Amino acid sequence: MGVINLLELKRLATTRSFARGEAYFKDGRVHSLAAHEGTCTAIVRGQDDYSVTFRSTNHEINYSCDCPIGLEGEFCKHLVAVGLASLNLAPDSEGEPTNRKRTASNDLRAYLERQDKHTLVAMLAREAMDNRSLRDRLLLEAVQSNPAGLDITAYRQAIARATRTNGFVDYHSAYDFTRRILQVTDSIAALLNDGHAQAVIELTEYALARLEKAIGNMDDSDGYMSDILPELQNLHHRACLDVRPEPCALARRLFEWEINSDWEFFYGTAETYADVFGAEGLAEYRRLAESEWTKIPQLDPGEKDDERSTRRFRITSIMESLARQSNDSDALVEIKRRDLSHAYAFLKIAEIYREAGQQDKALAWAEQGIKSFPRADSRLVEFLAVEYHRRSRHDAGKQHRLCGGR
Repeated sequence: MGVINLLELKRLATTRSFARGEAYFKDGRVHSLAAHEGTCTAIVRGQDDYSVTFRSTNHEINYSCDCPIGLEGEFCKHLVAVGLASLNLAPDSEGEPTNRKRTASNDLRAYLERQDKHTLVAMLAREAMDNRSLRDRLLLEAVQSNPAGLDITAYRQAIARATRTNGFVDYHSAYDFTRRILQVTDSIAALLNDGHAQAVIELTEYALARLEKAIGNMDDSDGYMSDILPELQNLHHRACLDVRPEPCALARRLFEWEINSDWEFFYGTAETYADVFGAEGLAEYRRLAESEWTKIPQLDPGEKDDERSTRRFRITSIMESLARQSNDSDALVEIKRRDLSHAYAFLKIAEIYREAGQQDKALAWAEQGIKSFPRADSRLVEFLAVEYHRRSRHDAGKQHRLCGGR
């Protein structure tokens, strides 16, 4: 293909897509691979078969995949898998295509086809005992094909195995660790597609609870979890849309997650789950938020809150989200004014009123901020200077710029 190489594949794909595509490639899901005059085509087998095409024109890559993500123009896991497979067709140093890996693969396949079922089962079982990733994948596939029906306990056990850290997961082990979690995530997604939305709600919450503890015991410098966590939360939301669980109970559960999670699980619940909560669920969520809000003390200029940090930030964010949903600028200001300990707070309030078209209130808050802090935030000084000039009070604007608000 000329321009396809490992670095280019990693550049085009997200971390999560590359990890999944590499897993697909290693699992042998790429079939009917063919390359001719700058075009490479293949079929990738997953829950469905998807057609992938690469074309190299003037040292540029054009690609397509007919999976839902690929149809949106994203570089999906199927493209990664085929890209990795196509590297086996690259010319050798003398310009001739090498087929050594393909020949070895064909020889292995021919050997396996000559074995009887008992021998193959024994071989695979032995390999699974030494290969944790393979073992977990086979166990999940066994659960999915169970003729007795859905066994949610088996899924929970699979999640527990995949998220078990057994000490600290260092940088070099993080990829394999997260790959196991991706396998479980894929199996949960398959459950949703098969109509088991209620089970998906329970399993995603269980997985997130396990990951809440696991993340603190791993080196995630490459950010693998930044793809996995949103995917689990997205599956949860989609499942809730299908099942429509009792809204008040759901609101209470998600509020506890949002206010207590160390990793911002279910951040922005009021907006994300508005289509699930309805009026009743949103009212319960608001009641819980307002009850928590009463515990947050007022901070005036120069004051400090010993309890200030994540919990204050979380409930403030929740209250602001509820105010934005109501499109109530005065309610949003009431939330912001709970913490006037820094000059920037005055600027944010002034900006809220300016966006609402209430210029006089915006000016008043900016002036109050300047008076409250001997050395005002430069952004607040700039805001006030611009506002004075807009009102043709040029001398006042110039004075504030020169004096830094003093």
